[in-house]
Amino acid sequence: MARVLASVSREIKWRPRRTIMFCQWDAEEFGLIGSSEWVEEFMKPLQQRAVAMINVDNINGNTTISVKAVPLLYRAIVDATAK
Repeated sequence: MARVLASVSREIKWRPRRTIMFCQWDAEEFGLIGSSEWVEEFMKPLQQRAVAMINVDNINGNTTISVKAVPLLYRAIVDATAK
């Protein structure tokens, strides 16, 4: 996803208004240790500035999408994927 976003942004000369971070953790399935530790370390800036976290570790490659999000993000994601 990071490579695709970087490629598209270069092609159309687009820059996001906010920073987009792509993160990957070890020990993700073993009690969510990696992501939990990272969030604990950066709790304050995340609370102050983070807008959304999108977990894509379970993409199976088919054409359907299953969205679990707060209502505002749910509608935005469903609308964006319909385009």
